[in-house]
Amino acid sequence: MAVILLAVLAVAVARPEAPLDRRYLRANPAPVYGPPAPRYGPPGYESGKPVTEDPLAAVILLAVLAVAVARPEAPLDSRYRSANPAPVYGPPAPKYGPPGYQSAAPVTEDPLAEPASYKFAYKVQDEEAGLDFGHEEAREGDEATGEYRVLLPDGRTLIVTYIANNDGYQPEIRYEEAKVRNGY
Repeated sequence: MAVILLAVLAVAVARPEAPLDRRYLRANPAPVYGPPAPRYGPPGYESGKPVTEDPLAAVILLAVLAVAVARPEAPLDSRYRSANPAPVYGPPAPKYGPPGYQSAAPVTEDPLAEPASYKFAYKVQDEEAGLDFGHEEAREGDEATGEYRVLLPDGRTLIVTYIANNDGYQPEIRYEEAKVRNGY
């Protein structure tokens, strides 16, 4: 059946092309152009013509329908079932890790670990480029304190002073009025 459909399709597709209409290949186009034609397309084309009147379209439509109808369905017979069925997933295990892994084991601190302790600061001031910003921070153990500042386009300076510890990030924001009125 498929061979017959392919043969019919090949014959329909292999029909000879229509000769080229030379009216569209004028060497000198008309100097005056009028309104568009009521219908568009090559000579003999009718825009109201149904698609089913075109024999090639009808053959292609029939071939697609035949292939869709002839598609074999999956057999329900147990002889054709997969030897490796798809895995079934359930809820996650209460413990993770390789066999023998004890997730409830107590976490011990590193005996060589020391509390965090650092200080840093930087400042960029370039009047020609209009840059003025900086940041400084110090940390002892679980608490970091610091301040950063930046020159805003309106000429004011944004200053943020903060404390970051086990209670979270706690900023205090303030603005310093413009020293120069034109900002950047």
